[in-house]
Amino acid sequence: MNQYKSQTLSVVVVTLNNQDSLANCLASAKWADEIIVLDAGSSDNTLKIARHHKATVVYTPFKSSQQQQQEAVALASCHWILLLEPTDVVDEMLRHEIDGILLNTPDHIDGFTVQRELRFMGKAMPILLGNASKHALRLVKNSPVKNAAGLSSPIEAAEKCTTGNTIGKLDRKIISSPYNTLDQLFEAALSFSTRQAFDYLRKKGLPKKPPGWFTLMKKTKAVSWRNFICKGMAFKGTPFLAVAMADILIEYLTWVKVRALFPQKQN
Repeated sequence: MNQYKSQTLSVVVVTLNNQDSLANCLASAKWADEIIVLDAGSSDNTLKIARHHKATVVYTPFKSSQQQQQEAVALASCHWILLLEPTDVVDEMLRHEIDGILLNTPDHIDGFTVQRELRFMGKAMPILLGNASKHALRLVKNSPVKNAAGLSSPIEAAEKCTTGNTIGKLDRKIISSPYNTLDQLFEAALSFSTRQAFDYLRKKGLPKKPPGWFTLMKKTKAVSWRNFICKGMAFKGTPFLAVAMADILIEYLTWVKVRALFPQKQN
């Protein structure tokens, strides 16, 4: 019995006000058999762009990133599901690699990890505002695979499966450009510093005393040393210098925001 067969592909994208990048993402996925956009209530042209690219658009209120993704995956009807972010682009080489998988993947393979190449102003970045260019599960088989934990979601089942060679790894990368201008980069840095401050407080609670200015400068200096000296980002051009400065700004503002939570002394 031949264990190889031609299979279909659903592309799933979760959106919220992504008009600046969504068109490129969906255009790069037009070869898929099905495109599903799960939107959390965009107020810009995101939905118009999605419909222009013949995507099936479904609205659901935002709960969490993981829940949005799981709900989007549940809507897919094809054999395989490719999970993309609105800033992702599938280039021709990755498309050919996925086409080969649809034609020649044995039944025991449940999914594939794909590395995400982060870019800013056209340059590949090893890390961009806390996001690293690393492998993640992006291509999963759409089947109610049940493992020992009783999971029925394709993503959960593939992630939890640990036997044999059930998870493969693709050679080509997904290209992602979450920020295209300096304004977008530094606006995102401001938001990221707020999230980082809240994450710190959620995990460790409020310190007994506010971090002093020496602490702020010490932590900022450590990031500066890592970016400018160890990674040499100051000498690689404007995009690398801008990302290095954004990382320093995030570290500085994170501690400024933690410090701001303490009551101010009255004169």
